[in-house]
Amino acid sequence: MKCKVGDVAVITKGIPDNIGRLVVVVKFYGNFDYTYLGYGMLPCWTVESMGGLLKTSIGPDIGGFIPDLALRPIDDLKLNYEELAKARATAELEAAWENLRAVAREMERNQSFLEEEIALMPASTR
Repeated sequence: MKCKVGDVAVITKGIPDNIGRLVVVVKFYGNFDYTYLGYGMLPCWTVESMGGLLKTSIGPDIGGFIPDLALRPIDDLKLNYEELAKARATAELEAAWENLRAVAREMERNQSFLEEEIALMPASTR
């Protein structure tokens, strides 16, 4: 097999939307029957996406299983599950902060519009 647990790999075959995506190899999934595609039984890995959801047979998901032959490990890039979780949490926190900043900017704009409207109102209707 080309991959081992902890490898960062690129998806090279399979569902077209997933080709080129980076994943972390989490654990050995086992052998899966791909006879219907002409391959027979293939060793597979459980993987997790390093960014965005993967397209799977049951719908979008952060991870899934994929045959070893559909992965190409990227040399010298190793992650363990804890590092992946930390990197994902950091990215999610930054996205949440950016969302909060956008909400604050929108609230500030709305407050400015409200103040302008009040200033334009006749004094008798304020």
